[in-house]
Amino acid sequence: MSTLVSQIIDEVLGITGRKSDTAMRTRLVPAVDRAVDHWASRRPWNGLKRYEDFTANGTRFMVFPRRVQKPLSVTDLDNKQAVRGGTDWNLSATNTWSRSVTNDTPWEFRELGVVPVISEPSTYAPLEIEASVSEALTIFITGYGLDTLASGTALEFPLVTESFLITGTGATTTAQSYTRVESIEKSSLDGDADVIVRDSESSAPLSRIPADARSAAYARIEFLYIPPAGRRLRVEYYTHPDRVVNEQSALPSAVQRDYLIWRVVGDVHWIDNEPQQAQLAWQKADGLMQEEALAQEGRGDRLKLVSPRQIYFRLEGEDLYEC
Repeated sequence: MSTLVSQIIDEVLGITGRKSDTAMRTRLVPAVDRAVDHWASRRPWNGLKRYEDFTANGTRFMVFPRRVQKPLSVTDLDNKQAVRGGTDWNLSATNTWSRSVTNDTPWEFRELGVVPVISEPSTYAPLEIEASVSEALTIFITGYGLDTLASGTALEFPLVTESFLITGTGATTTAQSYTRVESIEKSSLDGDADVIVRDSESSAPLSRIPADARSAAYARIEFLYIPPAGRRLRVEYYTHPDRVVNEQSALPSAVQRDYLIWRVVGDVHWIDNEPQQAQLAWQKADGLMQEEALAQEGRGDRLKLVSPRQIYFRLEGEDLYEC
């Protein structure tokens, strides 16, 4: 039988001496959700594996929908072969990587972390921000502007930041113009509004922050050879765990119970303005996670590395796939 959120909260309130604090119970439901997501981002389990077919757009990069937490493997469906994981192309495939070669087969991919937009603004221009429902939200944006007087120097693209309030569903234009966006965040997780960011010149959507998220983040990979537009690629990935929405939500059995308890205990201390006790509880939770990893290795179930394999094709001479 699965553990319920209510059982974790009961134990947490008992440990922190707040069994009768009914107001705290509501605040701890999202704390349990954060704890589950924290575990999943560091120790994803097989039940989170999915695969999906995507289409290349003819550029070096592929940005995935938010449901893709971590790409694991890529398969070229049209050529019926794996796209291998790689890295350090400046050393292992210098000529190919530096020339941005378009090829029928991309050969290799590597992860590039997460980005806040699915594509950069088409020109140096403001962004348009709108909410799906009328709510008061503060939006924070960081990105690179343009100083034409410093063209060709290290000062050409200054880092700019701004925050502004949106209160309705109409589009609000940023005061700053951007050549590249580094982060987009909103002030609150409370409410039902999704935040949509558009290119003010083309009106194309660039990003979306769901109501239950604080910021925009999309996984991205890079190809060694640029696949042609329309190339079909099958991607296996880890997705996010189901959201914890109330006390009757069942928790994944893959997440260690004691870890959840101590992670949430830390949140209680933080809420009570007790940062030292919070840090101790979070450290205990992280220690339990590490113990679980070591125990799994000791049982012979070696942890599967979820980053692409590092493959070196040569020690000297030309690139293996050089045209």
